[in-house]
Amino acid sequence: MSYQSWNTSSAYKLDRPDYTEKQSETHNRPTRRKKINKKAQFMRKVKRCAMIATVMILAFMMVRGYVALDEISGDISSLKSEYNSITAENQAIQAEIDKSLDLEELQRIATEEYGMIRPENYQIFYVDMSSSDSGTVVAETEKEKDEPSLTGASGMLVDSMEIFD
Repeated sequence: MSYQSWNTSSAYKLDRPDYTEKQSETHNRPTRRKKINKKAQFMRKVKRCAMIATVMILAFMMVRGYVALDEISGDISSLKSEYNSITAENQAIQAEIDKSLDLEELQRIATEEYGMIRPENYQIFYVDMSSSDSGTVVAETEKEKDEPSLTGASGMLVDSMEIFD
């Protein structure tokens, strides 16, 4: 019994010289089918590697996006806290300014140093600013060709300013 056995079963340990010879010949000789299978296996491996690489790249890009989003969220929260602190500081400064303003002192300075007086009731008039503004040309003289007269609330304001000048 000088044959090679790859199976441990005792049924195959019979004396069959032609069976072992054929099997050893077929293992040593490459066939076309095995070449095709090797090519197909290689292509499957390449496809798997390409798919794994694609998945890894996509995962990397996704993680990178989440990191950038986290950084931006941190920046936003720090800017919000900075905004809130500046707003609180502005409110404190405005409260300090409001406390420092004394209306009686302002009135005394205006009347004594600048000669201002309070207006009488007949000198005060209110302007209705809800009407729309428009411009029309009233008179075309050499001086007023480029200056249209305004109508509406702003026109009344301009006209009243011209009266007091």
